[in-house]
Order: sequence, then structure tokens, then C-alpha cells
Amino acid sequence: IGVTAHAEYLPAFEVGGDFYNVSYHEDRGVDVTVGDVSGNGVSAALVMSRVIADVERAVASGASPAAVLAAANARLSSAVGEMFVTAACARIDPGRRRLTVANAGHPPVVIRRESGEVFTFGGASGTPLGMLPCEYAEDDLLLEKRDIVLLMTDGLLEALDHPTGHRGMELLLSEVHSCGHDATAIQRRMRTLVEEARLEHPLDDVTWVGLQIA
Repeated sequence: IGVTAHAEYLPAFEVGGDFYNVSYHEDRGVDVTVGDVSGNGVSAALVMSRVIADVERAVASGASPAAVLAAANARLSSAVGEMFVTAACARIDPGRRRLTVANAGHPPVVIRRESGEVFTFGGASGTPLGMLPCEYAEDDLLLEKRDIVLLMTDGLLEALDHPTGHRGMELLLSEVHSCGHDATAIQRRMRTLVEEARLEHPLDDVTWVGLQIA
């Protein structure tokens, strides 16, 4: 189909609040959503299961990334209390080489080009899910051959820069650049860095999805 994908999910405990969904649809390409429920453990996992069901339902209906987030936000009731969910939803049309991203208070997507250029794309266009009624905007990017697209939760950024994660994105971009244009090498490097960080201190849930265009 012109896109390869690899995902990693490393919960802080036996269950967690991070989630991801990747699906292929012949008429529109690859849809991918990565999200992070505030908090950890069983309570976060319960909210996560509700949100991912809503996301899967909206994606299956053919909704755009912005509409997927809007639907999940509308269905996230006050029953979750003070919890909220950040999420990024993307669609890759491999035929047109077009990336469309909508973002609900989540870290932006990272793009690595074969030239070595590494940059972020698709920053937050609305509030996290479950906070306020919100309509989400979409950003579009024309992808180049062999581009690597990386979506992650902030647990990865915190692992690179414990405990605040304030420099996490800067460090992530540097690591992605230094790995060369090799999606497998990037995945291995991220896992090594997270495992090394967990030897030194507890971490939040960590999730990322890497996709490469043919």
C-alpha cells in the first residue's frame, strides 16, 4: 500500500492510559491515532478503552482526522471526572503522498526526510478531549518519497528529559536525525533510550508509532 508501520506500547504499570490505532482503508489510505489519558493505572485504562472505541468507530465511518477528534470529544462524558485525553489523529494518502493531521493538545508529529531534515508538524489545534466543546482544525503536508512519520505520547519526551520533558522534543529530533534515514534504527534507538531511562527512575506510559512512505 506504500506505507510501512511499527508501533511500541510500553505502559508504566500492567495497564495504562496510552493508546494507538492504525488502520488501512483502500479508498483513503492509512489512518493513525495516538492518545494519552491523564493519569495511570486502571482508571486511565478504563477511560482509554472508551476513547479508543469511539476513535475506531469514527475512523471506520470514514471521518476526517478533525472529525474523529470532534466525535471522540463529544462522546467523552463528565463521568471521567478530572481526567482528559490528548490525541493526535493523522491520515496518510500514499497515492497523493499527503499527510493530514488534527491535534487535541498532543505533541506534534515528527517528520524525517531522506535529505536529513527533521521537523515537527501538526501542533495542537484544539483542547484535549473531554475538557470543552471544541472543533479541531487540520494541517496538510505534501510528503516526499521515503519520508518517516512519527507520532508519540509525551511519555517518550519525558523519558528523554526526565522529569519535565521540556527539552524532550529537542532531544528526540536530535536522536531521529542521528539515526540516519532508517525507520528500524529509529525504533530501536527509542526503545533503548526508554529502557535505559527506566533503570534510573519511574516513567509514564510510553507509546509511539512510526510510519514510512514507500
